[in-house]
Amino acid sequence: VVPNYVMHMWMATYDNGLAAVCYWPCKVAAVAGEGVPVELVCRTDYPFDEVIEIRVVPQRAAEFPLSFRIPGWCAAPEVRLGDWPLAATPDSRGFVRIHRVWKPGDTLRLRFPMRVHIQTGRDANAQGAPWAAVSYGPLLFALPIAELHDLNTPDPQAKWRYALDLAAERPEAEIAVVRTPLPARWNWPLDAPLRLRANAVPIDWNPDPKAPRLPPQPVAAPTRPEPITLVPYGCTRFRISMFPITQRLAQRVPPDKPPAH
Repeated sequence: VVPNYVMHMWMATYDNGLAAVCYWPCKVAAVAGEGVPVELVCRTDYPFDEVIEIRVVPQRAAEFPLSFRIPGWCAAPEVRLGDWPLAATPDSRGFVRIHRVWKPGDTLRLRFPMRVHIQTGRDANAQGAPWAAVSYGPLLFALPIAELHDLNTPDPQAKWRYALDLAAERPEAEIAVVRTPLPARWNWPLDAPLRLRANAVPIDWNPDPKAPRLPPQPVAAPTRPEPITLVPYGCTRFRISMFPITQRLAQRVPPDKPPAH
């Protein structure tokens, strides 16, 4: 997955321009417009941060288009050229296209405002058991489960049997976003520069690892909630991302389908 992501971050367009398809720190050397060499330098901590800065360095002033994909989850993108705001409404393909004469040192600033999103549903493989999942911007978050030294066995002492305990109205407001600087060297597992803090309650839940099932009904939450820390799904090997829920969140779950006749 990762090599394919990197290989397709930038692409040439039919009109002698360039298009940013995915985002990550990079430097691109290409030819655009009337055969003008151009370098693009992308600085960002995306997807852990909202801002992407792109410096455009053509060998000389040259006219060509640059297109930037707007992620589908982003409701209010912002695009600036230097200090000037530009139109940021994506076209039918999801791109913002900027056609102009580019000069060495022109700098674009993209901002994709992120927000917490709570998705709820019912598990068709567990007789309609209710569940909730937590996302922030483009990332799905999960409760990480530590593993033993062999890296293929979850730590039996790890605490992961929780039900998510959030209000049915505006549950996103009860989740805290915690940011730390992106380290120069990062050991991915169980850590991230972007984390979420949510309330959950310990529950009596012992799913079969070979056929895990969620609790069939929302949990009554007899104990006080405690904070749990969620990290991006990709930073985990063992995790819970499809959470059981308490009765507080149950109103957001779609109704169960009536039995077929």
